[in-house]
Amino acid sequence: MAKEHATTYHIYNHNLDRKIIDLIEKEDINPAFQLKLLKKNDVLLQLVKPDLTFPIWGDSGIEYLNQHLAESFGNDQRILDVMSGKRLPSMVNFENNIATLRTQADDSSYVALFANYYSLTHKHNDDLQFIFQTLGVDILTDQGYYGYEDKYRPFLTSVFAHNSIAINDADYKLGKEGQYSKLTGYYTSDDVDIISAEHTMYDSITVKRNLYFIKPNVIVLEDWAESKDANLIKSISQQFNFSEKANLNVTISENSATVLFPKNIKAVVKSFSDNDKITAKEISRSRIQYSLTPIPQVKVRKEGNKLTTIIEVQSELYKNSVSNIRIKDGIIQFLKGREKYHLPLSPKI
Repeated sequence: MAKEHATTYHIYNHNLDRKIIDLIEKEDINPAFQLKLLKKNDVLLQLVKPDLTFPIWGDSGIEYLNQHLAESFGNDQRILDVMSGKRLPSMVNFENNIATLRTQADDSSYVALFANYYSLTHKHNDDLQFIFQTLGVDILTDQGYYGYEDKYRPFLTSVFAHNSIAINDADYKLGKEGQYSKLTGYYTSDDVDIISAEHTMYDSITVKRNLYFIKPNVIVLEDWAESKDANLIKSISQQFNFSEKANLNVTISENSATVLFPKNIKAVVKSFSDNDKITAKEISRSRIQYSLTPIPQVKVRKEGNKLTTIIEVQSELYKNSVSNIRIKDGIIQFLKGREKYHLPLSPKI
């Protein structure tokens, strides 16, 4: 499932399989193959965002859930229900190693985290990357791939163009023996979803991420790296790539960065690790092949092996948002409505 590492090619291969079935007698089809085809519907449902678009994931173009796509996937009633406005639940799949977290309240939000590595096919260095849409606005996005060429693609497929973790300010190379990327745990409640994941893409280093989705508007990231040889880990950094709707002028303070969006929506990145540094710069996104759009990138970097960061979206459009969030003595503290919450870091899930 999801072995194409790209929404566009997932759809393409599904449609190719259906045409093969149509060309031969259906009773001659192996039942396991038919089940595999049905599971591709599950992946499509897992990935679709509340605005009926799909993530720009791997070598993907812009894809929409529309009537034509629904027909090509057999008019699956679940897909038709989503097109009619039905809300999907959170979906965490330890087989395809994708976690999709959603709100069920009016404050519609969507977080998807990818920790899957099956082959080099359309695969980017996007392990432990997540994307975030809320209030119908893409906040954090994948950067696309531009095209199959050597000028822009190397950066756009690198760890630095994904909302992921870089160790020692370096990228990693795929295709080595023993590499894996996977989800390792999941906890859910009415107010919080927590996903744990890890990968071994760097030589002799395991990179781990706990993502806390505090619904509907806050993400807390607890990232760290481990190695039998502690001298291998010099620094850790997080890249946050905002959508083309964000203002390119990012305000930086001592431990936070503020990114502005239309409709008075504001995204604030706050670091809660000691001796770190927050910077911002302009990079490019490629939603359409051979086309680049400037976007802002915020980077949090620290000498050492661990970073803890909060991303808070602030807007008066929310009906019941989280506020006053901070981390103190290993506890995430926040308000929702008038109620105070305390959530420990590093949960056992």
